[in-house]
Amino acid sequence: MELPKMTMPAFRTPISVVIPYRAEKQHLQDLLRRLGNGFKERGIPVEIVVVATGKDSVTPEHIQHVKWVSCPGATPAMARNIGSKFAGGRWLAFLDADISPTGEWFNRVREYALGDESRVVVGWPVLVPPTAAWVARAWQHVAWSRQRLPRYVNSGNLLLPRVLFLEIGGFDEHLVAGEDVDICRRLRARGAEVKHDENLAVWHLGEPTDIGGFFKREIFHAAQFRDVALGSLANRFDAALLLTFLCYVVLIPAAVVGTTFRDSRFIALGLAGPIAALLVAVGKALPSRDSPEGKKYFSRSLLLCFVMVHARLLGSLPLASAIRFSWVSAKSRQTPREASIPKA
Repeated sequence: MELPKMTMPAFRTPISVVIPYRAEKQHLQDLLRRLGNGFKERGIPVEIVVVATGKDSVTPEHIQHVKWVSCPGATPAMARNIGSKFAGGRWLAFLDADISPTGEWFNRVREYALGDESRVVVGWPVLVPPTAAWVARAWQHVAWSRQRLPRYVNSGNLLLPRVLFLEIGGFDEHLVAGEDVDICRRLRARGAEVKHDENLAVWHLGEPTDIGGFFKREIFHAAQFRDVALGSLANRFDAALLLTFLCYVVLIPAAVVGTTFRDSRFIALGLAGPIAALLVAVGKALPSRDSPEGKKYFSRSLLLCFVMVHARLLGSLPLASAIRFSWVSAKSRQTPREASIPKA
């Protein structure tokens, strides 16, 4: 999608919050209400930009300083870039529409927005609410075990100076997912500090409630096969995925041959794919056993890792990638338009 080149407007507020919004109507209403009250209580002016990428809409009449930008079909990366063009805050806070900030989040954002740091991108991994389904709670143990030494900040809860965001050209709009990993890599290459601040904790209310929803989410987050193959040279997980893929592709035909000719030796080869996937899943889930709660959820975490491996494999294939990229429809190439919102 062609958008105007990013330019630096005069700062209108200390902080602008940019929220991509697809269909999370109830969550968005709650988030807007919480943002309005939270910043008002702390006496800091805020500008909120909501970028609607789906057909659903909501009129947040209960909060001031909301800009509503419509761009159907835009990906999260596109939506965040579009929102930044309508924002004039000194700092940009990117939140997903299904996020609920904690009270301490507002205090910390205020400190950053009114402080003098200029070369830092900061956030904290999204937290699963205690009332979430077992799928979300089990996966949280796996996710946290991988993030002891995080290399990127989740774009669903990311904060950085606007000058720094414009300097690197924003998010890569060619990416359907993984734009947060990419932007943090580019920021680090430009000398910026990428750090996590536990005081910026937020709740993620839009977690999957069953294995089907989890499978769909992991397909969406899958990398293209080309990137998996290239990444296998430096990334152990990509290397394991590539090996598992080769086991399936090479050995399943052997199993078919074995079944046809009733040769048990070839049939056994067909199990290599699932076995490889299971080994990758075990390696992914094992670190989650470090905590007593993680041990309690280990069997379910292992199941989710096994599902995740297959979802990432499926999502990396050319056909699946084409389906994922269909999100970038012809509609997403239209000029974003700002809608007027009644103010309380």
